[in-house]
Formats: sequence, C-alpha cells, structure tokens
Amino acid sequence: MSYATEAEIMNMLFDRCEQAGGVRRFAAQRNISPSLITETLKGGRAVATTIAASVGFDVVTRFEPRQRGSNSL
Repeated sequence: MSYATEAEIMNMLFDRCEQAGGVRRFAAQRNISPSLITETLKGGRAVATTIAASVGFDVVTRFEPRQRGSNSL
C-alpha cells in the first residue's frame, strides 16, 4: 500500500491539471468545482475527499499514541 502526504497530493493535482490543459478542464473531467481545486492548490483549503479521489487516493485520518512524557492537553 502506498501512502502520500498532503503536499504530494497537491503536487499530483497540479500535474494532473497541467496534463488536462488547466484547472477548468481537469475540474470538468472530474465533475469537481474549479474553485475547490484552485483554493486547494493555493493552500487555502485542506485536501478534500473529492480532490484526493481525483488523483487516486482516499483520505484516511489516523491517531498515533503520544510519546512518553508529552504534555497532555
């Protein structure tokens, strides 16, 4: 199984938009709002489920144990 960081997903999104001929074309091909793609690429939004899916990934939230001695909230 291959994992990706949010930055890697954004790079993939950028590349796919370029390959499609721009954000609007890529958005139309995937039935996604062009503004959602633009806001994501500019860093104004976290990667949404639809964005991750458009480049072949699912969004998975995971929780990891804190290191010993960490301050609790």
